[in-house]
Amino acid sequence: MEEKPMNDRLTTIPYDKAAEEGVIGCVLLGAMEDAIRGGVSEDSFYDIQLKRIWNACYDLYDDKLEINLPNVEKRAGKGLLFYLTELPDKAPTKSNIAFWLPVLRALEARRKAFYIAYNTLELVGSETPTEAILERIEADYFQLSNNSSSVQDQAAKWEAYQDNLDSCRPNGQPLGLKSGFYNLDRIVRGFRPGSVNVIAARPGNGKTALGLQIALHCAQSGHGVVFFSYEMPFSQLADRLVASATGEEMSSVHETGQGDWAAIAAAVRDLRRLPLYVEDKADCGIAELKSTARRYVKDKGAKVIVIDYLQLIPPKRRQRETNRTTEVSELSREVKLLGQETGAVIFLLSQLNREVEHRDNPKPRLSDLRESGAIEQDADLCAMLYEPPKQAEEDPDTLGVVIAKNRHHGKGNTYLLWDKSCNRFRDLVATGETDSL
Repeated sequence: MEEKPMNDRLTTIPYDKAAEEGVIGCVLLGAMEDAIRGGVSEDSFYDIQLKRIWNACYDLYDDKLEINLPNVEKRAGKGLLFYLTELPDKAPTKSNIAFWLPVLRALEARRKAFYIAYNTLELVGSETPTEAILERIEADYFQLSNNSSSVQDQAAKWEAYQDNLDSCRPNGQPLGLKSGFYNLDRIVRGFRPGSVNVIAARPGNGKTALGLQIALHCAQSGHGVVFFSYEMPFSQLADRLVASATGEEMSSVHETGQGDWAAIAAAVRDLRRLPLYVEDKADCGIAELKSTARRYVKDKGAKVIVIDYLQLIPPKRRQRETNRTTEVSELSREVKLLGQETGAVIFLLSQLNREVEHRDNPKPRLSDLRESGAIEQDADLCAMLYEPPKQAEEDPDTLGVVIAKNRHHGKGNTYLLWDKSCNRFRDLVATGETDSL
């Protein structure tokens, strides 16, 4: 076969009519369910007539009607009967769909890559900011590599949903990831895939410590975690992880050289083996954060993303003169889209306003979210942290956790014992109250 000149290869849209006809022929012979399970959709076809025939077959299947030549012609439009009668011979048996499917899907992916490249050339020649072009390319190829389609297969979604229901019988299954704190998990009932869970507090009130301990628990449970730290470098987070694992006061260990070195060495060994990844680049913008998170999800199988914290994410360059509330609201929306795109559980740490410190009742409210904007709207869950006043000097330190919003279950509040020497939390008690917030 003579090789095409370079210019022809760059302008020829990838497709194989024989593969498209082969798949349609198999469908007409009874392989519709195999085609759907194989990910075939309208986008799988480049030929206009075959695209019409596929849509007609899919509509018949969706309406639970027989896929035969008269019905297909009626749905696809007149003038196709002669062509339709030829298509089963292209298969020529329905079992041959196993041969045609890989060819069809591979060419669909190549075609999408072609369109992405073509659109990229148009963007490069436009006045679109470079950062926006790079983010668009990254998002497009992430979608392509995850076999996403512009038209979602509803039948496949319902089939997956039914499979999920079937797996609940007879003993049920977890609704989402656990935090590692029994009383908190009893209120939350699982952090769901794709959800954005805000952990908000005033500075020094435990949001990083709690976020890091939840991240550690998820990693110890076998879930990949990427922790974006805008406030602390890796070394300080490592100190906190080791302190949480050992109970050692790491600042004292560094200063004096004294401590349980055997326990510290064992903790470091165990932590290095966990699927817990720290990104501590303080100038990482939202586009770079999303790009990095996608890579961890795709390459490392990360299921959890922790961002510490929202207000420290640098704004886009073009936004630096805009209102800060608008900036934070747009960042919050980008994080929401990241959760939906990757399916990862996102823990988004955030600051509370100073006003909460001047009230008689120290319990924070949703309105206390700093530059709140769309944060409370985008979040699936909002956990507000505060330090309750002690009744007596000898009482232990505690952390109050108010679940002020929970899209998937009830609200409530609980308390955690707080060992400030190593920034480690333990369960204390849950009130069980859902309304007195």
